[in-house]
Amino acid sequence: MSLFNESKFSATTLDEILSLEDQDFISSAYVNLLGREPDEDGLTNYLGLWRSGFSKTHILSDLYSSTEGRLFANLRKKLAKKNKEIAPTIKGLDKAVTRYKRGHYFLVGPFFKSLYKCDRDEPINRELRALQIYLDSEELWHQISNTRAPALIKTVFQSLLGRDPEQEAIQAYSNLLSEKQDLLPLLVDVAGSIEHWQFIKFNHVDEFVRVVFQGLLGREPDEEALICYTALLSDTKDYPAFLREVVNSEEFKNLQKNTSSSGLTEEDLSPSETLTQLESKRSNLKNKPNYGRT
Repeated sequence: MSLFNESKFSATTLDEILSLEDQDFISSAYVNLLGREPDEDGLTNYLGLWRSGFSKTHILSDLYSSTEGRLFANLRKKLAKKNKEIAPTIKGLDKAVTRYKRGHYFLVGPFFKSLYKCDRDEPINRELRALQIYLDSEELWHQISNTRAPALIKTVFQSLLGRDPEQEAIQAYSNLLSEKQDLLPLLVDVAGSIEHWQFIKFNHVDEFVRVVFQGLLGREPDEEALICYTALLSDTKDYPAFLREVVNSEEFKNLQKNTSSSGLTEEDLSPSETLTQLESKRSNLKNKPNYGRT
């Protein structure tokens, strides 16, 4: 079914699309961004992404940036010139997709994510979102009672803190679940605790090393650096020293220098062009950190 037929999923604004959930959201995204209903494979694929916790903006950006999406966007603009009843774009869509993409720029992506308050699709965000989608189903909350809440709370504590909850915590969070019928306040409280941060650092040292390299150097650590730092941090727990070594490395300093002196603006380059240019400059650098090696 074409967008220009009277589809029940036709929309004129981004908010209309975002207001829908699950299969209706995917169908609306297809109708308004590709001009057709989703095929079986497409529906299965994007419904799987949605239910696994990927944000709606991620799905819209993926469809909008696809070859079919770009072709349909151009077709829509041409038809809008001939027919005033057809809007050339979905109001708010271009801005949302552009901001989402800027949030994935090399090095400066975190700045744009914070500036625009973009949807985040890091693993922890996806896990929490997927769990929230599951918990939003009415039938689930009909099943949850005070007798089952303790088991749910225990699962959250074991997953995020690696231990069982105290009896006081079970009582307090059981009351919270009964009142809110929403697991998100519990997850936010536990996942945002200092104890959770310590649990991640001390039990997932290799992931911590990868995150630091990706965030500060824009790349994965080589195998030797990963092994070296993982072993060192597991033994010393001296995370500040590790961060200082990376930040004081010649590679990081050169990356900062090249980024600030490149003269590039977000209007000058697309996200892919920005990444390509900065990656090219980084690959030509001669100095690299010694990764603590002697």
